[in-house]
Order: sequence, then C-alpha cells, then structure tokens
Amino acid sequence: MIAAIFTPILMSAAASSAQAQNAGMVSGSVLNAGTGSYLEGALVSVEGTGIATLSDRAGRFQLRSVPTGQQTLVVTYTGLDEARVPVQVRPGSNAIATVQMNSDVYVLEEFRVAGEREGSAAAITAQRHAPNVKSVVATEAFGNIVDGNIGEFLKRTSGIATELNEGEVSRIFVRGIGAGFSAVTLDGTRLPSPSFGKTDRSFRVDKLPADYIESIEVFKAPTPDMDADSVGGAVNLVTKSAFDLDRRSLTYNFVLSHKTLHDKTSYSGGIQYSDVLGEKNNLGLFFTSSYNEVYVPQDNSQMDFAGPADRNGNVTDHWMWRFRVADGDHLRTRSGHGLKLDYRLSEQTTLFASLMYNYFEDNNDNSRYTWQGRDDRTGGLEPGYTSLDTTHTDARYETFNTERRERQDLYQFQIGGETELEDYTIDYSASYAPAEETLDRNDFSFQTGRKHTVRMTRDSFSDHYGEAIVIDGPDVNDLNDLGAPNLSRQFGGSTETIWGGELNVKRFFDQETDTFLKTGIRYRGQELDIDTNRTRNEYVGDGDYNELFAKKDWTRLPNEGRHPLHTWPDAEAARSSLFSDPANWETDAVAAIEESLTSDGKAREDVYAAYLMGNRRFHRLNVLAGIRFEKTDVTATGPLVQELTTPEPDDATEEQLIERARLQFGGRQTNESSYQNWFPGVHFRYDFDGGLVARASYSTSIGRPDFGDIIPTTDVSLESERVRQNNTGLQPQEADNFDLGLEFYFEPVGVLSAGVFHKEIRNFIFTDVTTIPSGPDNGFGGDYAQYELVTQRNGGTATVTGVEFNYNQQLGGYADWLQGFSVFANMTHIEAEGNYNTEGGESNSQLVEFVPNSGNAGIVYDRNKWTIRFQMNYNDRYLNEYISDPNLRIYDDERWDGEVRLKYAFSRKFAVFAEMFNAFNPPIVRSQGLGLYWPQKIRYNGRRINFGISGRF
Repeated sequence: MIAAIFTPILMSAAASSAQAQNAGMVSGSVLNAGTGSYLEGALVSVEGTGIATLSDRAGRFQLRSVPTGQQTLVVTYTGLDEARVPVQVRPGSNAIATVQMNSDVYVLEEFRVAGEREGSAAAITAQRHAPNVKSVVATEAFGNIVDGNIGEFLKRTSGIATELNEGEVSRIFVRGIGAGFSAVTLDGTRLPSPSFGKTDRSFRVDKLPADYIESIEVFKAPTPDMDADSVGGAVNLVTKSAFDLDRRSLTYNFVLSHKTLHDKTSYSGGIQYSDVLGEKNNLGLFFTSSYNEVYVPQDNSQMDFAGPADRNGNVTDHWMWRFRVADGDHLRTRSGHGLKLDYRLSEQTTLFASLMYNYFEDNNDNSRYTWQGRDDRTGGLEPGYTSLDTTHTDARYETFNTERRERQDLYQFQIGGETELEDYTIDYSASYAPAEETLDRNDFSFQTGRKHTVRMTRDSFSDHYGEAIVIDGPDVNDLNDLGAPNLSRQFGGSTETIWGGELNVKRFFDQETDTFLKTGIRYRGQELDIDTNRTRNEYVGDGDYNELFAKKDWTRLPNEGRHPLHTWPDAEAARSSLFSDPANWETDAVAAIEESLTSDGKAREDVYAAYLMGNRRFHRLNVLAGIRFEKTDVTATGPLVQELTTPEPDDATEEQLIERARLQFGGRQTNESSYQNWFPGVHFRYDFDGGLVARASYSTSIGRPDFGDIIPTTDVSLESERVRQNNTGLQPQEADNFDLGLEFYFEPVGVLSAGVFHKEIRNFIFTDVTTIPSGPDNGFGGDYAQYELVTQRNGGTATVTGVEFNYNQQLGGYADWLQGFSVFANMTHIEAEGNYNTEGGESNSQLVEFVPNSGNAGIVYDRNKWTIRFQMNYNDRYLNEYISDPNLRIYDDERWDGEVRLKYAFSRKFAVFAEMFNAFNPPIVRSQGLGLYWPQKIRYNGRRINFGISGRF
C-alpha cells in the first residue's frame, strides 16, 4: 500500500529535475499593510502556471523552477484584497518580491489593531490549506482571556469539551474523548503537568499562561510527522514571535475582577514587548510577563444515595444516606513570563531560542460538615423513607476544615532553527522542561459516633440543595461536645520532566504539483517522581476546644445563606498548635510510615520515533501519505507491600512497630517493559471551485497507559489471599481513525464545515481478576499460588462515532448594516461504547470521560471603535466514574455558561472594557445513578465581572 502511494511521487521527482533548467527562483514576504503583521498561509502563485506555495510563519515564500522572463505573482489571503506583483525572472537567479496586502476596512479605521477580523482570517486561511483534518483559531479572535487561564479560550474552540475545577477549566477533551487520550503541546513539544496525587496522562491547562499564545491548532487526524499518542486529537499552542510584525510593539492590560459569590475582588495585569533589532533587522525579541489573582469560591452541597435495584437495573427502594455542606475560598495566583529570540543568520537560516517560566499557586481554605447515616440495611432507617426524605436514627456528624497550599513551578527551554536550501528545508530543535508541584495540606476535623437522629431532605427532584434537620443528639456547634480533634497532614509533591529533540528534512521536487518527501527522527524522554508524606495527629491536651480551635469572626452563611451558620474548626490554629506544643498531640508514627512509603513511585518513558511521508497534488486532489515508527521503553519503580508472617508482639514498643512498618511497606521493585508500533496514514483533500473543500483521512494513533497503572505497586494480603499489582507491561491502547468532511469557505471571511469520524480502539485497558498459578515462574517466585490477582490488562475494545459542525462568518458582505457583525457556532456529537472492568464484559453506552455533546455559539460586533461579544458554551452529561453497580456510577451533568464582553477603543493606545463571565450562573451538578437524577454534588460558582484597560504602542 505504501509503495503504491509513493510511486507517483517518485516518478514526479525524477521528471522535475529536467524542468529546473532555464528557470529561476522568486522569494520574498507577504505583509498585511493595515496591521503591520506578516501573513502565514498566503497563497502565492505564478500567473498562467501551476506553480504556487504558501507563505510561512514569518510571511516568507519561495517559488522554485519559475519560467524566465516577465512574470506576475498573484497573492490571495482570506479577508484581504487580491495582490498582483510583477517580477522579472532570470535563469539561475533569485528575484526578490515584497507583497503588501490591504482591504478597505483599514482605510476606514486606521487606528485598529489585530482583532476579530484578522484573527478569524488567519485561522481560516491556515485551516483551509491544511492537508489533514484540522481546526485553527487565533487568540485575538475571542478577545481577552479571563484570568490568564488558556482553558477559558480553549473551551470556545471547535471540537473541545472541558472539565471544571472549582469553576475554572482544568482539562480538555478533544472531540469529547477523555483528557488522557488528548495531547497538548507548546510549539510541537510536550509540557509536564505534575499535580499532587496525579498519575494520569491528562494536561492541566489552567496552570499554563495565556498571554504567550498567538494561535491554537487542533489536529483531529495526525500526520506521520506528529507524535502518535493522540487518540482524541492533539492541541498545539503556538507562541508569539517578534517576526510576526514589522514594527516595534508594546501591549499592556490591567484588569480589576470581582466575584459575586463571597464578594471577592482581585487584580490582573500583563505586558508584551516585541521588537526587531540589528542593522539588518535580523534579531527578533518578544517578551511577555503577566500576573493574575483569581478568587474561586467553593460553595456546595453533596448528597449520596443508596438502594437496591431489580434484575433489570430499575431502582425500587432508595434513600439518602449522606448529606454534606461545604463553604470556602480558593485564591489562585498565576504568573507567566516568556522570552523568545529569533535570529536570521542568513537568507537561508533562521535560529530561535525561547524560555518560559510559569508560577501557579492555589491557597485553599475550605470548611464542611457531613451527616452520615447507613448506606445498607443494617438499621437506623425510619420507615417511610424516600430519596427526597430520609430519617436516620444513628447518624454520625463530622465538621472539617482544610488549609491547603499548592504550588507549581514550570520551566521550558527550547532552541532550534530552520535552514532552506535550493530544494531542501531542514528544521531542528531541542527542548527541556522541568516542573515541580508541592503541597502542604492540613485537614482538621471533629466527629461524633452514631449519636444523632437526623432528617435528610430535599423539596423535590429539581431541588439542588437539600437540608439536614437535627432531631436529637449532641450540640454540633459546641466543639467540646464532639470527639477529640484530629489533624491529618499531607506534604511533599511530585516532579515531572520532559526533554527531547527532533530533526526533519523536506525535499521539494515539483512545486507545480506540490510534490515533496519529508522524513525525520524524534526522541522524547519523560520522567515522573512522586514523593509524598502523611501524618495523623490526635489532640490529647487540655483546654476549651471552642477557644483553641474554632474559626473566629466567621459570619458567612453556607451556600449563599441556604444553610445555617456552623462552628467551623480552624486547621491553621491546629497546625500552629502541633508545631508550638507537640506534647499536646499524639502522632500515629506507624501510620505515617505506611502512608508515606506506599504513596511514592517513579516512572520513566523514552520514545524513539522515525517517519517518512510524501505529498503530491493531482490537479485538484492533494494526497499526503506516510508511515511512522515509534519504540517506547518504560522503567518504573513502586512500593512492594507484603504482610509479615510473624505475629506482632503484644508488648512491642513504638520503635519496634515503626521498624516493622518499614519492613512491611518499605520494599521497592523496579520493572521494565518495551513496545513498538507502526502508524500508517493517508490524507486526501479535494479543492472544488467556489471555495468548497472535501477531505478524507485514515490515520492511526495510540493512548499510552497512565503512569498510575505502570508504576508497579504491589500489595499482598495474606488474610484475604489477594494480591493487587499494577502492570508495568501494559501496552498502549490502539486506534484506527477514519474522517470524512466538507468545508465551504465564504468571502471575505467565513467557513461552514461538517464532518463525520469513526474510531476503533483496541487493547482497551481494563481491570482483571485472575488466579495466580503454581510454579516458580508464576511471576512471584512461586509464592502466592492460588491467590486472587487484581491487575490491569489490555484486551477490551471501544468504538467512537461522531459528527462535527462548525460555522464562522463575518457578515459585512451581505448588507451595509451588517458591517462589523460576525457569528460563530460549533458542535460535536459522539456515541461511544465499549467494555471494561472485565475482558469481554459489559458494553456501556458511555465510557469514562467521553462527552457525548459539546458546542459553542456567539455573535460579535467589531466596528467603529466598539467590540461587543455574546458567547455561550455547552457541555453534555458524561460518565465521570465507572462502578459495576449502575446505581453508584457518578456523572458530571450538562452545563451551560455564557459571557458578555464590551470594549471601546479610544485609539490604538488606549481602550476600556467590561466583561461578565458565567453570566447565567448555573449550578454545576455531579449526579449519581445510571438513568437516574440523584444530584450528588452541587456547586454554584458565581459570576465574574471584569473592568480593565488595554492598548498597544
């Protein structure tokens, strides 16, 4: 198959060398005269021939084998008037041409800078000429990015669904497919994303600075020169460069932000400086620095339900067994700094170096109380209970406060360059990105035994907030009536480092048919190291608990006044007491050893890749095909936990118990594995007259196992005769991807596209339960024969079928009164099913973290110094946690959010704006039960209102 695809490319290559004689070359650059921006993706062609090319990131182009004599260059770009430039071509020489493009809009509004019109035009142009299925958006197209979180911009992108963390976008799902199946890169290279306790593959986009990003590329069908681990798709964040402009530029913004929930105010600001230096204007400098403070209130209630179901899965009898109310605040700080240098060493070679530092800190003060009854039929349920009204006669109460300080420091350093020879383009780069996440968390709690009679109730099925009514029991607002206080501390963190390099060579043969071959090699290393510690401490000192450990001056009613004021414990006061008066606290040193040793782990992954691909245009049909090879080596180290056969002495000292814990939990094991994969792919694009483009693609990709599954944690229980062990030898989940699509491009700026896709996933990872065989080669040196083994394996299957729709158009071409108006809408629908948890097991209509529907819609007015935006975003209900019992499965419910933005530009240098985010303030609901609507966790995030100024010099 591959040979058949490459045969016409090689035949065309042989013929092209003869045509190069008695011909010349034309090179130059394409500039938007209205904004001073160099244009990427401008189509430059020689009139009367088929010779054409696209301008690169710096607006440069190069036309090879151009017939000698007087020629005319025809240059087109979405949203700009066609440019025609005469040029004299001589044999064996290079003619230089500079093309300036314009449009009437810049004559009417001379002071304007790049915005909705320019951002959409650049994105649509790049998408139109891409050989594969791809969406492109420019950050200018949606205005300011709220709170510096790039995730708030990504959620507006076609094909992206999102997950919220305390009201902020934290993870993304390309085409609705789980975050672990979606790759996120910065200028084509991976970034680390450590987080305390995180061992999956997902990238936390909320910790990445936004001001550094110029555009976003969403690759939905990977080409062979891309990393293959992107079953859902790949998001590439393209950084800004000084060579994007032909002038010096200083951009600034300052924002005052108010959160209506808890009445919090914060500040944000940033600057960007861009300049081209040197006598030959060959050194580009771009610098950005930003600081963002964001208050994120945590105001929620939680209800958990229990109850049996009949053989058809219908719930016949159920009740509320737990009720919880939480009230607290996050103060999140982001600070991003970036420096990028571009240097034109010669007309043929450009070098670059970039350095980015990002700081993220989350300070959390969260209080909650919990009423917990019975989740089974062992008693405590008064007759006549329902899911709307349940009375427990032996409920337990806990009041709890968390003080958490989480910090992440991320660095990225990248160097590289590109060299253009007569028939070759060679690019090369190397990168190094270390990141560290640290955590200091203190959980302080009081609780009672089962001493209370409590009624848990909610008014109706639509009531998101319930109520707990105390009928009998101790006074829960008097801490002295509760049990002894306990302080649990977690501290430590994790580090993740990604490094690598690549070399790519592209050989041009015939520019008239866009014939080329491209090959390259790539290496990527990634290492994760988790080091955590935990202690449990009980207060044994004297004193009034209300004086020592109650939060002072706390007057806010939980959940915006829906619940009465409670006495909250104070984790900061408990932590101070532990360090200042340690004699008043009894620490469980044995539990601290156990939890610290069993929480650590390390994994390293080395990926070696090579590929070959070719491209040829057959009149209107463009074909790109190739194959990629990847070899992956894995080394992982984890805890080996084994119960000791000798009984614990009755009179053992604490030192002896600690040493025993070290022997039981301190074992370590290192496992290695390796796998290799081939990834063929072919992409077709057919350009009809009138702006219609048809696409068809076949590609292959993988989803690598989570680090948490390959770190070889082994836990042996002699009592239950069970071994739980992670599987370092897991293979990746493999996918065959099929895409069909139609795109129609409007003039001056607009696109309407629709497509269908289908993914067949093999080697789906599931949890398996088997029996350990006898014999010395049973994997445990002959031990644990006939024990139950619980581990992860490959073998399940899944299919994903989906449709996509995208519409984006500027309406000024229809009527004068529509000048400045543009509209956009996009939607992605998927149907996913597969089996997991047991090989060949239950088929499920929803897989974990597969979002069935997501979409956006909006209208923008951008004219006469005004920019007005109305935007809406939708995410469907999806399965968050799979549990074999359908009544216990957890779902994130559907959600809508909207925003309104107003901006008035007095001049290029000064503008004022006002914005409202989460305008509808809908509840964020996590529900329980398949086919049911039990609101398990409910949160309101409140509206965010921004006022600010911005400008460019």
